[in-house]
Amino acid sequence: MGKLNVDMKALKREIAKLNKTGILENPVDASGETKDIVEKFCDAVEQALDKDAETLKKSRSIVETYNDLVDQLDKMSKESEVDPEAEEKVEKKTIKKKTIKGKKSKDKKEKETLATVGGGKKKAEKVKEVKKQGIGDYVMGNLINDKNFCELSNDKIVELVKKKFPGCNTKVTNISWYRGKLKKEGKI
Repeated sequence: MGKLNVDMKALKREIAKLNKTGILENPVDASGETKDIVEKFCDAVEQALDKDAETLKKSRSIVETYNDLVDQLDKMSKESEVDPEAEEKVEKKTIKKKTIKGKKSKDKKEKETLATVGGGKKKAEKVKEVKKQGIGDYVMGNLINDKNFCELSNDKIVELVKKKFPGCNTKVTNISWYRGKLKKEGKI
């Protein structure tokens, strides 16, 4: 059976951070054997996610530590299993997901999802989502694909944009810039 590779000082710092979030009714006890502390921490993170994932996402290091420990525990449990059918059953279990919003990248937004797998432990995985259509995409897409839209005046297009994107600061000059860009590229 494998051995847990844990920096106990770092784990205790993460436990202290988790306790400071105020999500848990009872603080996590950081005493005992390494494996016991790891299991207490993992159980506490799961409880915190059930109660308030939004607050927990602010401390990425807690989630990263949790993921690392779950990976190690999964690896250890697979090494100790003798029955190949049991391993197959673990893989076929349904995955229940909890979402933690992540940072936005330029083209895609990433989310971390915590999925319950195997023996009930959760593991975060990154899922990429397609970016929502912005004003530029909307205007240029319609200028390219919709002849009627292309024939509208810039003032009318600004009105349509403001209806679709309330609170935006789009001006006639922005629409002129989009038209010029597409003409330069030979798209309209």
